[in-house]
Amino acid sequence: MKKILVLIIPLFLISSCGKLDKKTYVTLSGSLKNSIADTLQILNSKQVVLKNINLDNQSLFSDTLKVPEGYYSIKYDKEQAQIFLKPGFDLSISFTPNDLGESPKFDGQGADENNYLVAKTALNKSIHETVQYDYLGLSEEDYLKSLDSIYNEKLDLLAKYSDKLDEDFVFYEQKGLEFEKGTDLAKFPMMKSYITGDNTFKVSENYPDPYEGINLADPDLLTIPTYSFFIRNYLAEKTNEVIGNNREKDYYMSYIDVIENEVPSPPIKQELAYYIGKRNLIYTKSLDSLYHKIEPLITKQEYASEIKKAYQQLKKIDKGQVSPDFELVNTKNELISLKDHKGKLVYIDVWATWCAPCIKEFPALEGLISEFKDKDISFISICMEDTTERWKKMIVSKNLKGIQLFAEDRNVSFLKHYMVEGIPRFMLIDKDGKIIDSKAMRPSNPKLKEQIEVLL
Repeated sequence: MKKILVLIIPLFLISSCGKLDKKTYVTLSGSLKNSIADTLQILNSKQVVLKNINLDNQSLFSDTLKVPEGYYSIKYDKEQAQIFLKPGFDLSISFTPNDLGESPKFDGQGADENNYLVAKTALNKSIHETVQYDYLGLSEEDYLKSLDSIYNEKLDLLAKYSDKLDEDFVFYEQKGLEFEKGTDLAKFPMMKSYITGDNTFKVSENYPDPYEGINLADPDLLTIPTYSFFIRNYLAEKTNEVIGNNREKDYYMSYIDVIENEVPSPPIKQELAYYIGKRNLIYTKSLDSLYHKIEPLITKQEYASEIKKAYQQLKKIDKGQVSPDFELVNTKNELISLKDHKGKLVYIDVWATWCAPCIKEFPALEGLISEFKDKDISFISICMEDTTERWKKMIVSKNLKGIQLFAEDRNVSFLKHYMVEGIPRFMLIDKDGKIIDSKAMRPSNPKLKEQIEVLL
């Protein structure tokens, strides 16, 4: 028998709601039978946990909460679903514990908006499973036809529900689909160039401008999940134009300059600067300068605190600092530590079997391993967030050399210390165990070989 969960969930707990205007909060309550976990989570659009909701010993709960209008997520065990909440909603949700991401059912005020999101998730999954682009042989005309077909299919789904939906929500969804299509339009020339290896590839003069009429002045658009990604892509293209062929320029310093010049809205500037500080501060070669450029754009105290914390952590892995150690297993299940290689230069590659850019670096890395096989340098590859089966299989299929180690997830203290988010990621450590570069050059960069030769 399937386990059924019935929930009505609050976001920001109110200590007393007896005399509150119902239009200022969301009402959610529920019960869970045969639960497999005793906690539910509500997350914001940045995937930050806003509230943990504990179930009592009878798996019951009831609550009310203040909540700004917008998109959130509800998470139960390993399943997660997007939800839309607005003050005045009185919402219940039922689902089986293992099916939250695909088939929850909503009732009450706000149910129509959220049942639409369920249908939209199902449609997106169907499209993802049936539409696979072969960029190598795909023509511009066929790509545009496919995009139009998908966009119209999603508009038709929204139209089917629109008579029952909140007016603001319909606006958000319509604009969200536009931003999504714009992002996909911008993706084609980038992917075509990347897959074919043709850096001179250009779309035709008739190709639609993905960013035509882009609005960087209305902070209300930040409510829409696809908006931030859309404008970040636009600003990235502008930054590439500014940098041109001058690879000596720091990309993220230039990116902040572009934000200040292109974006008139302080709240939008803040969100963009926060994203850079939170996700990309680690990649700059001008840490202090970039941090001090970001600081004035941030007015939210929680944002400022997060970025300051990231900055202080990055200072700990700056050049000359002692590298943290690790103990990870090799293919023979033997524990290998970094200190085992003291006295040698150490080049570390963090990768995964599902990471195409990681795999693309293999030939260059194997070339370096062969080039320096009799020198005092250890090449250590750490596979993370993967399975041991896939890891071992790829080592054999790709005939990978060097020291192959496995880290089950990014919570390994060594990876957390180095703030590993995106991969591939490379580190270079000197013979005394001190950091030379916590974001070292990729194997495919010819300058890495020159650097290693000098250090040896």
